[in-house]
Amino acid sequence: MVQTQAVAGQSTGGWWGRFSPVNKGLQLIGVAVTGLFFYRYFSDPAERESVKASVDAFVKSVTGEK
Repeated sequence: MVQTQAVAGQSTGGWWGRFSPVNKGLQLIGVAVTGLFFYRYFSDPAERESVKASVDAFVKSVTGEK
């Protein structure tokens, strides 16, 4: 039986975990997009209604409600 150990600072995940700058870059993009979404959602009432309608339509399509 072969035992492996994770080296400090390295991910044992998929191939993307071996490329630390790529992984950190994707995390940064995710945080930025999430922040932009929340900024738009909370700052503009018209946008808030549009997002709410989109989410409600998606939930209804998934649950099968009419």
